[in-house]
Parts: sequence; structure tokens; C-alpha cells
Amino acid sequence: MTDKTFDEYLAEMLKMYKNNKSTATVNAEVTVPIDAADYTGKGNIIVVVNGGNNAIPLENAKVTVLSESGEIIKEMLTDRSGKTGFIEVPTPKRSETLAPQNARQVYAFYDVKAEAENYVTDTIKQVPVFDGIVSIQEFNLVWIPASSNGGESVTENEGNPFNL
Repeated sequence: MTDKTFDEYLAEMLKMYKNNKSTATVNAEVTVPIDAADYTGKGNIIVVVNGGNNAIPLENAKVTVLSESGEIIKEMLTDRSGKTGFIEVPTPKRSETLAPQNARQVYAFYDVKAEAENYVTDTIKQVPVFDGIVSIQEFNLVWIPASSNGGESVTENEGNPFNL
């Protein structure tokens, strides 16, 4: 049995998945097709919303979790400590992502938005969620002075996909 180079292995994996329509980035150089319908695992997100440079927990802040396509998965309000409960979302199943020959993305991406009265709305895109893991996403919302017209929002990106 001969050892394959990484490039040969990669070419073989891409060939195996070439008929699939969706793609997900595995690392900065390689894209491997996946389908969100294959998400049979479950992960959780807890969202923590604070203001005042993380000094003030924001009770009743509205938190929205959206799929990559923009579909609303869940909306809920924070408690008096500024936290949501567990928000369960579909992910790739952990057992399907642990095999060395499997080049699938091992996490799902979700966008998370936090809104509170008199604060700038913030959206964080591409929050990674893993099967069987609780992801904690923190927000530090910026207060809108009374002299402002309001309606302000910020969008952030978690950055490049993980190179796992």
C-alpha cells in the first residue's frame, strides 16, 4: 500500500463529493461539499448580552439565531443576568466527523443577533456550533445616547473557518 500525498488525498475527496450542491470551507485553501440536511447532531448556544463595557447584564434583550440562509431558528429574551437558556440547533454528527478519511466540516455556522432598547443592535455571523458542545456567544452592546436618531446596528464576522 502506497501513502498518498495530501494533494492526492484532497483531489480524491473532492472527486467523491463533486455531485453535491452545497459547499463548506474546511480550511482556507480547500472547499468540501456538504448539505445542511445532513445535520443529524445537536449542539447548543447560550447567548450572554451585556452593556456598559460588559458591566451591565441586559435583561429582556431579544436574541435571534439564524441559519446561514437567514431562516430564523429561534428567538428568545435574556433573563436578568443577561443570559438565554440553551438554544438547541442542528449540527453535523460528531461520529461522522471524527473519521480521518472524512473531510466534512465538523461544525455548523449560525448567525446570532442581539437587540435591546436604547442599544445598538449587533449581529455576529458564522458562529460555529459543534455536536454535543455548548457554545457561548457574548455580546457587549453599545448604548445609544438620547440625542441619537437610533436605528443603528453593527455586524461582525467570527472570521475564517477553523483549520481543524
